[in-house]
Amino acid sequence: MRVAPERRQLSLKSAVMPPKQLPASMVTVVGRRCLGQVDSVLLDQSRQLAEAANAELLGIQFSDANPDATFLNATLYPEIDSIEITDAILEHFGRA
Repeated sequence: MRVAPERRQLSLKSAVMPPKQLPASMVTVVGRRCLGQVDSVLLDQSRQLAEAANAELLGIQFSDANPDATFLNATLYPEIDSIEITDAILEHFGRA
């Protein structure tokens, strides 16, 4: 899995520049299910990352949907912005 290098800069100027936003593709891992419109290589890598982190719910951001995309970010609080993700969460964690 390719990872983007982190770059930081220190300046005495008071102007703050927002970080550069790259277009991204999201994968949401719920248990053993991976949801996202990306290449199957990224789905497999996302599942492996969630297993390594011992996370049953994980959102992973890649630079694009291609198999050689760069990993950008992971969060334990992914966006729940589709019926498919909502259904997968309810199915995996059980209905309350």
